[in-house]
Amino acid sequence: MSKLIPNAIFLLLALCFVAPRAMGQSTYYISSSIGSDSNTSAQAKSKTTPWKNAPAMPGASGNANSYKPVAGDKFIFMGCDTWTFNGSWNWTFSGTSGNNVSVGGLDQTWYNTSVCPNAWNRPILSGGGTWPGSTAAFMVNIDASYLEIAWFEWTGFHYNSVNTSNEIGIISFGSGDYRQLHDNYFHGWSHAAGATENEDVNVIYSGAAHDRISYNAFDGADTDQRSTGAIYAGAEGEEIDHNYFAYQNDTMNFLATLVHDNTFNNAGVVEYIGANDHNNAMESNQDPASGMLVYNNYYFQIMGGPNCGNPAGDMNTCGGVGIQIAPPAGATSYFFNNVVADASPAGNNVMCEQSITNPGGTCYIFNNTEECGADSSLQNGECVRLGGLSGKLPVETLVNNHFITDITPAPSGTNLVTQTKATANGQGYTLGQTFSFSPTSPNGATVLAGANMTATCQAIAKLNQAAGTACLSDTTYGINYNTVTHQITGSQRTAVARPTSGPWDIGAYQFNGVNASKPNPPTGLTVIVH
Repeated sequence: MSKLIPNAIFLLLALCFVAPRAMGQSTYYISSSIGSDSNTSAQAKSKTTPWKNAPAMPGASGNANSYKPVAGDKFIFMGCDTWTFNGSWNWTFSGTSGNNVSVGGLDQTWYNTSVCPNAWNRPILSGGGTWPGSTAAFMVNIDASYLEIAWFEWTGFHYNSVNTSNEIGIISFGSGDYRQLHDNYFHGWSHAAGATENEDVNVIYSGAAHDRISYNAFDGADTDQRSTGAIYAGAEGEEIDHNYFAYQNDTMNFLATLVHDNTFNNAGVVEYIGANDHNNAMESNQDPASGMLVYNNYYFQIMGGPNCGNPAGDMNTCGGVGIQIAPPAGATSYFFNNVVADASPAGNNVMCEQSITNPGGTCYIFNNTEECGADSSLQNGECVRLGGLSGKLPVETLVNNHFITDITPAPSGTNLVTQTKATANGQGYTLGQTFSFSPTSPNGATVLAGANMTATCQAIAKLNQAAGTACLSDTTYGINYNTVTHQITGSQRTAVARPTSGPWDIGAYQFNGVNASKPNPPTGLTVIVH
């Protein structure tokens, strides 16, 4: 005697025997040298039958162009292959939380051995030295969330006309959120004679709250070094960390929450002739509503250039903003564990500026080491400047900072050490050390001379736990940069923990050989009892 199976149970059993619907999590291979866009999506999952282009790339056709990426998909580009752009790549495909869409040179065992016979190198996305020319465009426009872009080399971007549209550069992060840009190498950009940028040409435009830009090299050493900015960012919650910035005229112009563990080398160099704005190394005109955290960065020869005397016919201005924070009313922006060396020919190394929309916040500047001023063979300027054109000025608090300068009057604050370069050098603090102006002796003026800032670090931890933890140690001194592979290989320096109680050192460093000069206790003694 048979029994009827209830409908709900029957449906459940039936589903068990239905082939599951594809839910992403697929890997597709892309190669300009061996790929074909006519390959099926199943074929493109093999390294031997890749697509020539990824979906929506300029020039994509056939099955490659018709495929719609879904959460979990990965698109692996063959190392050492090159794609030359003749239009924009418009990416609109989102992942989900914990399940990104990933695009880039994600397999370092797969590369074009005819181009790179010995080792993998990044896949190359190029403007060919001519694109976009006079067109206001980006190489890639991204309107998607939960997207990872990694391990590309970006080069050959070229513009040749006056541009004031704020719509030209390499990557535009438009609508969407939670994008990750990491381990990319940007270089080789150029402009035609007479073209102007007016802060409108940037490698990256980013405007989402939770984008993270990390472990990238923005290296203009092979360019004219004065034609492009690195990052124009504009959202609270954004994190910019562990990057290498070199030879841009407007390196960072942004609103971001976290800026840490970056190296700035010759950043904010002077503009080329005809540029319409001043140069900047790191400028914020409006910090996030919760304030900004800037720490563990290394700034070397920022705001400079070989022609900073403003000779006729070379550049428009020389000496804009070195490092500027601008907290809004009710917020505190913290600047700590940073080293500024041989910087700012026009002064104004660190500026506490009035927020443009809601002035009146607090700049808390502590435990930094900064060389500034005339005795470093640079033009006169202020080590720390309180800015504000009108309205309510920000509050500026300086604690535990080490200044190497002969500018008078010296900066004012609590537990500051201000030394001429000669005095600092005489105590072992020199520019040419492995870590510039770090203490080398327990007798240095900075050693155990500062306030204990543990309570301040606890306040920072409430804003961001990682920043609060970093505050309890000294500087990491930016990052290591391999000039051959253009990869970021970690911090330059292992941080030293600050004391949990008792005085801290002044400056970005905590001397870890404080007992080195003390004699060792005697050994081999005997006791004679009378």
